[in-house]
Amino acid sequence: MRKSKIKGAIEDHDLVERIRKKKDEEAFQTLMDRYQNRVYRLAKNFVRSERDVEEILQDVFLTVYDKLASFEARSSFSTWLYRIAVNASLMKLREKKKENSVISLEEIEHSIDNHRAEKLGQWLGDPEKEAISKESIKVIAKALEDLPEEYRLVAILRDVEGLTNQEISEILGITLPAVKSRLH
Repeated sequence: MRKSKIKGAIEDHDLVERIRKKKDEEAFQTLMDRYQNRVYRLAKNFVRSERDVEEILQDVFLTVYDKLASFEARSSFSTWLYRIAVNASLMKLREKKKENSVISLEEIEHSIDNHRAEKLGQWLGDPEKEAISKESIKVIAKALEDLPEEYRLVAILRDVEGLTNQEISEILGITLPAVKSRLH
């Protein structure tokens, strides 16, 4: 993927307008550069498979490009983008469930280990702490996996993605009390 040449801190809404009015490819590339890691991480929390995550990422940005003209800016661009990413991830997850594919804890652990390796490089920590950390990751991944979809989604958006309850409410189209209830 090529990087955008647009320099400076251009706001999302300005980029959106440039894309809408001029079909500005550099502006679209800037938005992709800005959000692709977040969309990737969100999708990875749902499907785990690298191939599926790449498909979701592609689907999300194709949808954004195709539907940008219908974006009404009632919420922020990032909220709208997250909604598209959540929908694409859920569609892929449902597709996988139809195929009766099961995500094993080993796959989750492998995915987390790969992510950790990417972020930390060569880890030189205490082996006991590493073992405890791996065990904790297994327990958390299993707990998330066992949650019903509506609760897992809220937990991922809040605790993994770091979104506010208000943002989650807008993304999922549910009330703020419903978000709080699901988190509880």
